[in-house]
Amino acid sequence: MLTQWQALEVKNAIRLKAFRKEITAAEMNQSIAAFEQDIAMGRWQRPAYAAATAEQKSDELSARHSAILGCRTLDSIHVVAAVVIGAKEFVTFDGRQGAMAKQAGLTVKP
Repeated sequence: MLTQWQALEVKNAIRLKAFRKEITAAEMNQSIAAFEQDIAMGRWQRPAYAAATAEQKSDELSARHSAILGCRTLDSIHVVAAVVIGAKEFVTFDGRQGAMAKQAGLTVKP
C-alpha cells in the first residue's frame, strides 16, 4: 500500500539525492517517472482514507509520544496513515519513527 504521504516522501527523497549530487537531474527525472508509472500501473495499492481523521490522530499520537521519542510531525503522519488504512506492518529505517510505529501497534520492519 502507498499513501499520498508516502508517495510524496519517495519523490522528495529522489529530489534530495539530486540536490546532494548523488544522482543527475536526468536520473532524478527517470526515477520519478518510473515511480509514477508503477503507481499508474497499479503496482502500488492506493488506499482511501480521510485526511482529517489522520490529522487528528496524528495530533493525538504526537501528544502521547513526541516529547519522549523526539519524532517529527511527518513521522506521526506516516505512522497514523498506516494505522488508518489498516496496515499491520510498517517499514522504516528511522529509529524514532519506528519506535512511534511500535507504540501505535504496528510491526516494524526491517
